[in-house]
Amino acid sequence: MEDNDPDFTEWTHNESSSRDVRTLLNPHSHSKQIPQQIVRLIGESLPEATNTVILLHNFEYNGSRIHGSGDGIEVRFAGSASFDSETE
Repeated sequence: MEDNDPDFTEWTHNESSSRDVRTLLNPHSHSKQIPQQIVRLIGESLPEATNTVILLHNFEYNGSRIHGSGDGIEVRFAGSASFDSETE
């Protein structure tokens, strides 16, 4: 993660939690394409409610570690998606 450019990072933190994937991803750029692809990967709902989403653009990850926790925070890798900026 040391090489990640902040210009390619998006995140949202909501006061209320949700399990709905589309609701959680809609505030982000490319919100027409990315939610559809993530829903195809993991379904419409997350197993647990969450209040924070982090998107990393132009970042390749092999998914070798999908869950991490510490200091009362849990992070779970949901999947990767591609998008065509011409269709947004």
